[in-house]
Amino acid sequence: MIGNETYKMSKDLKELHLITNVIIIKVKLKILIFSICCNINYRRILMRIKNLLLSLVVLGSIGVSIPAAVDAAVESPTFNGVKISWDHGRKFGVFSYSTVQTGVFDHSATANSTFSGWKKPGVRAHAEQYVGTKAATAYWNCR
Repeated sequence: MIGNETYKMSKDLKELHLITNVIIIKVKLKILIFSICCNINYRRILMRIKNLLLSLVVLGSIGVSIPAAVDAAVESPTFNGVKISWDHGRKFGVFSYSTVQTGVFDHSATANSTFSGWKKPGVRAHAEQYVGTKAATAYWNCR
């Protein structure tokens, strides 16, 4: 219940729910028939499928997180031995951006052809430009 009203599913959502349940029932029925024909325990098959799917989800999430950690470690630039905080990429898939900050040097950011201007130590330099589907390039500079 939401507030005082009973939640009602839309017609499309009900149809999708019904179709999903029918597919699940068909798959379970095929597994049951297979287990009877091959003299294998039905619940054991379901547990193996569940464990396989769980393993795939866990491995997939680990596989997705490792490249992000590697990128963060690799893309920590240094200038005269001092680490620079730099973030760059795309926003909403169509904007190129570059953000840089350091507490030691004057610094600037460039996104494609947009220049942030020189900023004093401790002040964030940010540049952003609309690029659509074209290549997004980002640069940082210190002096």
